Amino acid sequence: RCTECYKGRPWYDFVLMEERGCEIAAKVLSIVSVKDNVYLLVHSEKLTPHKIRVKHRASEKLMDDFVYKFSLGSFDCIRLVSVECLSSPLLVFPDFGNNTKVDHVAVLPKRKWAAFFSKRLRTSEFWFEA
Repeated sequence: RCTECYKGRPWYDFVLMEERGCEIAAKVLSIVSVKDNVYLLVHSEKLTPHKIRVKHRASEKLMDDFVYKFSLGSFDCIRLVSVECLSSPLLVFPDFGNNTKVDHVAVLPKRKWAAFFSKRLRTSEFWFEA
């Protein structure tokens, strides 16, 4: 869903998408259908040379830390991508301590919570550091 007015408020879905061997977060701005092909207009986080070099994987950060902070890039990070680039949906909320239009926090999908906490209990890393 991507609309400026859903029940009186803007609503945009977020996804994890593959690009240049990396996995980054993106906000879906629009769904575009051209003949038999479906594309998404997305606003993604900036793909830096460092992220490309280390093969950045947002889903791995989520499995390690439960949350993943990211910022959407500037105008050059808005582009049309094929739906084949998508790897999974993403549960995201604004980072209220920063600029809520570009700074966001993603949370590990609920279906992976059991694995996350089981791993923490097995490795004695259950307690979070403040």
